[in-house]
Amino acid sequence: MKKIHLNKLISICFVFTALVFASCSNLLDNIENENNGKGSAKISLSVGLKNLEGNSAEENNSRTVMAAASDNTTVSNLKNIKLYAKLSSDSKELGTEESLLTEWADYSEFNLVPYSKEMQDGTYDFMLTATNYGATMTQTLSSITLSAGSTTPLNFTSLAVSEAGEQTGVIDLTIYYDKKRFIIPESFEKYIGSSYEKYAEISISLDGNLIALKDSSTSKISTYTLFTTTDDNGNGYTISMDGAYLNTAPVNAGFHIVTITFTAIDGTVFVYPVPVYVQAGYLSKGSIFPLSDYKNVSKDDNVQSYTVTYNSNTDTEEIKTQSFYKGSLLADAEALGFTGTGTKRFKEWNTQKDGNGTSYTEGSSPKLTEDITLYAQWADFYKLTYLINIDSNTQTYIQKVEAEISLATSKTAFADFDSLKYQFCGWDTKADGSGTRYAEGKTLTLIEDITLYAQWCGAKDSYDYYVVENAKQWNALMGAPFANTSSGIISADVYIPSGKTISSPALSLTSTKTFSGRIEGYFHRPIEGFKGALFNSLSADSEIKYLTVKGLVCDTNYGSIVDIRVNAPVCNANYGTISNVTVSGVKMTGYSGIAKINYSKGTISSCHVSSCTITGSDSYAGAICGRNMGTIEDCTVSDCTIDGRTKNVKYTGGICGYNEGTISGSSTKVTGTVTGSTSNQTYTGGYCAYNKGTISDSGSVDITLSGSSEADSYYGYVIGYNDGGTVSTDITTTAQETVVDTGTITVDGSKYFDFTLERTSLATVSFTDTAANAAQLNAYLRLLTETGTVSKTLVSCSDIDNTTVTKKLYLSKGSYSIYLSEGYITSNKGCSAKVLID
Repeated sequence: MKKIHLNKLISICFVFTALVFASCSNLLDNIENENNGKGSAKISLSVGLKNLEGNSAEENNSRTVMAAASDNTTVSNLKNIKLYAKLSSDSKELGTEESLLTEWADYSEFNLVPYSKEMQDGTYDFMLTATNYGATMTQTLSSITLSAGSTTPLNFTSLAVSEAGEQTGVIDLTIYYDKKRFIIPESFEKYIGSSYEKYAEISISLDGNLIALKDSSTSKISTYTLFTTTDDNGNGYTISMDGAYLNTAPVNAGFHIVTITFTAIDGTVFVYPVPVYVQAGYLSKGSIFPLSDYKNVSKDDNVQSYTVTYNSNTDTEEIKTQSFYKGSLLADAEALGFTGTGTKRFKEWNTQKDGNGTSYTEGSSPKLTEDITLYAQWADFYKLTYLINIDSNTQTYIQKVEAEISLATSKTAFADFDSLKYQFCGWDTKADGSGTRYAEGKTLTLIEDITLYAQWCGAKDSYDYYVVENAKQWNALMGAPFANTSSGIISADVYIPSGKTISSPALSLTSTKTFSGRIEGYFHRPIEGFKGALFNSLSADSEIKYLTVKGLVCDTNYGSIVDIRVNAPVCNANYGTISNVTVSGVKMTGYSGIAKINYSKGTISSCHVSSCTITGSDSYAGAICGRNMGTIEDCTVSDCTIDGRTKNVKYTGGICGYNEGTISGSSTKVTGTVTGSTSNQTYTGGYCAYNKGTISDSGSVDITLSGSSEADSYYGYVIGYNDGGTVSTDITTTAQETVVDTGTITVDGSKYFDFTLERTSLATVSFTDTAANAAQLNAYLRLLTETGTVSKTLVSCSDIDNTTVTKKLYLSKGSYSIYLSEGYITSNKGCSAKVLID
């Protein structure tokens, strides 16, 4: 059959387009080069859609049409194509006007002339967006290094639908009924007509709304003439003597019903409904053979048929008839062209005009034993559609609601569905479970038509865990009415099995809630594809372990997070226990890699942050936590960059920015780079920047350190500033220059030695009386004011008899004086003092 629609001839080959972007000096007006290099770089661009996974069970069902991989590999339909870019170090957001690099109206323009624009070398994030069948498709490439003098490929070959924008796709159906090419029962030939007589009536409806109608009053259509048009909504169709074609405007993702109704010249009717599943951003394409499907249902095979007479039951009665065989379906009154009065809609059929007889719904297949007349029943109502929303199953259940109604149970809606492998988790207004959730049996008053999707998660295993295999099942469980033991609490035990990934879970279901229960993965199964926190908090009895979490676990932790791997902070506030957590190889902007704040009852132990770059924000930066008021023990920071300079952070530390709790453990270690702000009144330290708590045991620090030299700023390899806290002097430091070595100071009457420190340092102070005859030694280490007067005595020592006293302490930057004098009882020139600063 011929097709003249512009979008009909769609290539099924994969389009792979490369565009070379030439170098230039400017990417965006507000992008600054973050690298030392000033060379120009090139990028090349490849574009393609993310491959769909075929579902043979659905594809083999001739009555079900869905998006298939073979029909969704072309990018020629892409429109509104936009390329965004920013330096990775830039805080601006991709996808905004300020990060827009260039745009094209459609793929033809995109592919017409190679685009070129110079760019500085550096590390960039790129995003490509486009609309496909009305939905926004996107892909982001992060931390792409562009090198001067070379071309870097940007492979945007997995464009996938974004949560932003319309969630729509397109239906493309070819309907074949050519009796010369297909075996069609003789009794059905009257629905086709021929080139020598008036053409039989054919109508095509989408979800009960009439789209295409070729009525029998129109003159005959020959093999070479077509009846084609596009309606006001953009739905295109073509009808010929051998087939029909439908190409819809973008429709919402989810299940739809396309109904083809054949009306013969004698007024008899044949109705053929086609369930179609639309996936956002893709084309649901299929070929159907409505009359051939019934080739085994004819009088020639001694199969009895009856006549169904449809009566419009309106002031001006209209009559349509249908030859009804076993397996035939009752028509929709509106699809037959019947119209109610005013706002009345078709509700159901009834064997009596007043509706007091036997009722039948459209699409049902009653077992008739005689001819029957059905009268349309009209009412003001809203339609409540239930979709089973699982696997390849296309079951639908409809209620027509004139007032409030109790929502159907899953057993009522889908009585034939074997749900032994699944747990029903309620009804939701969105297929992925991220909409409004309702429990079965809940009373609901409708104010508009509504579609509810059944939510299913895996049934419980022998350990009483819900088995969750994907984001859809995760969303089903997390929003389930039975999971909420009280307002704001999700109570469930979850197991993620081998080989399964929870990708892009709906944060709207969990991020404001407290989780109470257990989440466990098989060998660190991933939960990924989200920004922000999975949960607002974890309750004291909760436990999360053996996961790889590519996002934030929680804002507040009262429970236990054990042996997980994350690429963002575990939580914002920790009151519970976090142990054996690994954060590795990521870039983060925020307080820290494990927790923003570790509160007084919180414990972070045996956690590891390695090869990470943490750009601090607000007041704190630290690899383990921003501010510690609890306990941090035996944690390591390996080869990390803690950056407090970019966002002018006040407290920048390798472990934490501010400590008023306890940092302990002889295995505690910090290596890498700690870079503090250069502003005044800022603090930078290898362990912590500002200490009011306790730092104990014998850890180690081996870092490249830089801080502020401003008058009221402090930095040091272990601590930046000690405000009355306790700091262990057994922590070792390497790669540090000796700042001050006073040598031996020997008393000769009285003796002073003044020195100045530029950073906080560990001082070793020794006072010795080596004389044969004891003498009284007066020795002091004093902090001086800017004018040289004594501000504070830090160490004093007297009445030493043949004894050496050594004391270690941390000295902040400033001016100091060592003072020695002998007592007046005995003159002794064998008294000495020494200060060594590391």
